[in-house]
Amino acid sequence: MSVAVASALVFVRTAKVNADLIVNGGTLAVGCVNQFGTASHHINQLTNPMMEIHTESLHNSSATAAFAFNWSLATGHFRIDADLASEGGNGGPFCGTDNRVNFQITQDTLLSIDSEWTYQFNGGIRRSEIRFFVRDTVSGALLFTTGDVGDTVAGDPPTDTFHVGGSILLTPGSYFVRSLMEVSAVGGSPNSVSTAHGFADITLTTVPEPAALGPLAFAAIMLRKRRSRRDQ
Repeated sequence: MSVAVASALVFVRTAKVNADLIVNGGTLAVGCVNQFGTASHHINQLTNPMMEIHTESLHNSSATAAFAFNWSLATGHFRIDADLASEGGNGGPFCGTDNRVNFQITQDTLLSIDSEWTYQFNGGIRRSEIRFFVRDTVSGALLFTTGDVGDTVAGDPPTDTFHVGGSILLTPGSYFVRSLMEVSAVGGSPNSVSTAHGFADITLTTVPEPAALGPLAFAAIMLRKRRSRRDQ
């Protein structure tokens, strides 16, 4: 290995070790609301790693959410799997999971979202949504949002699958990312149950500083020059 390549690897390795991704709390919620009452579960402390699954049931409605989280100084992975079933009735019954992860970064970081969501409506006014929000914790400014919704009032089909994704490059600061997945069933019989299920993958990846990329680019140039001289 050339000196230039070795030097570049040292710079890259140092940049990664010095990158700071600090997950400093959040709130995870899963539950159902209907004419029979409210059933919900809240998690106010995140652990690393985190592997938890919770189910809340209320009459013919149920909501299950599984959380698989882990993070390091340079990367973070937050996956949520949800399975929802909401019965019909008055008062806007719904089931869902609403989650927020707070974090701080000291280096430019790419936040990426990948998700899939499938719903099945049965009778009455039905609605299902998956949506994501990224906000600056200090100012409250909304920096990024993406999502999709199925709604019988809007003439959407009784069953569909969404693929929602996107990314945003965040500069050093304090932020939170929120994910929302729900299904609601207004009107109709409690025996008419609409369902929705899917997953959300949220990843955080720190971006190497430009100073760390310079030696690597220089090493690649020097390596090409050496190979060119050998081939002559």
